[in-house]
Amino acid sequence: MNYPLLTFQQTRQLPSLQTVMVSGRVRCAGCNVYLEQGDISLRLIGQPFSGLLLPGQQLDVWGEYVPGKQPLLIVHDARRAGDTSRQPQVTPPLRVGMDVLWPMVKVIYHANEQIALTPDGQAVVLYGEELDQRHYAVEVKIIHLNPPVAVILGAVPLTPLFWSAQGALA
Repeated sequence: MNYPLLTFQQTRQLPSLQTVMVSGRVRCAGCNVYLEQGDISLRLIGQPFSGLLLPGQQLDVWGEYVPGKQPLLIVHDARRAGDTSRQPQVTPPLRVGMDVLWPMVKVIYHANEQIALTPDGQAVVLYGEELDQRHYAVEVKIIHLNPPVAVILGAVPLTPLFWSAQGALA
């Protein structure tokens, strides 16, 4: 998975669903959230994995671009505009027996299963240590692929990032 940094004009030329990164200022209108570049808006669906979208923030946002009459971006994550120290996290191809270190996953519970959600949308069932529903850095061993299942080798709780209205970390 790749997230090329594109302008809104470039994204409008994409013929099908693709992962991209775009920059702009966050604007809220009623229940909808938009990213704006000049006079062009792109509707955002969802919150970034590691923080919250707030009006006025200048951010790079990445996710799945859905073209159409009213295109939108399904948000995976974000960073302060131009902050290249944070790059999109991409889940590597998984193999049984593989040890994986994820710098940040969100642990949730669904149907009595403990699940790790990665920033790019991968869901992995977790066994072993029972964790609270929050963000963690985790090391796991993959034990099954369909569906992905892993045993927790280690987990450290994390606090997600929050950006101020100017885009700086709060």
